[in-house]
Amino acid sequence: MRIQRSAAIVSCLSALAACAAGDRMEAVAPEDEAQAVSRLDGAAVYECTDGTVLQVRFNHQPASASVLLGEDLNDWALSERAEFETYTNADMSLVVGPGDARLVRSGSAVECEGVSRAVPPPGAPDVVRDLRSADAGSTLDIAAGERFSVSLVGVPTAGYEWALTGLPAFLKLVDEAGGATSTAQYLPGYTGGNHWEVLVFEALQAGAGDLVLEQRRPWEDESEPAVDSFRITVTAR
Repeated sequence: MRIQRSAAIVSCLSALAACAAGDRMEAVAPEDEAQAVSRLDGAAVYECTDGTVLQVRFNHQPASASVLLGEDLNDWALSERAEFETYTNADMSLVVGPGDARLVRSGSAVECEGVSRAVPPPGAPDVVRDLRSADAGSTLDIAAGERFSVSLVGVPTAGYEWALTGLPAFLKLVDEAGGATSTAQYLPGYTGGNHWEVLVFEALQAGAGDLVLEQRRPWEDESEPAVDSFRITVTAR
């Protein structure tokens, strides 16, 4: 059973170019998620030479940028579109290029560099547990009516997707989500990258069985071994 992609995933992926297949196995370590501290969802992170940290979410309709500077969050208007876009707010401006930026305040400019910070998978509401790749081979005990999620890293921009190959009858796939694994993916000009694929399951009744997912390119011969696999035993009481 091929997983159906949500509109949110498709929208996000449209901004990413295909990346090298060698990236497909890179994962975000859960312990790194504490470093992802971002008060602005979907924001690129810049570190400036004067110690300033900027979080910038680039908006398309209308063309603007939401900028978190210290404790202040404001919308900066796009005032110039060229190779380097310029966003302004009062007496401040942010000149953005591929990967780098320049922050100008009161006529004084400081150079900033886009940095990569781990981004945790989008949280699923009402789940009793979120499983990761490290949980493969384990057993999950839940009650009938409870939900759990499985968050795995794939590279759908290169065609590598997680697909359900084993779904016990007492489980139902009820929701899906996806998102970037790194703040670097929100930087202008970024291409490629890994992607969180989050699947939410609900136990409809008591039962026991193995939940199995495989990562592969859907157009490739299914007789070929999967690039990766994930299997857990689920027991619902």
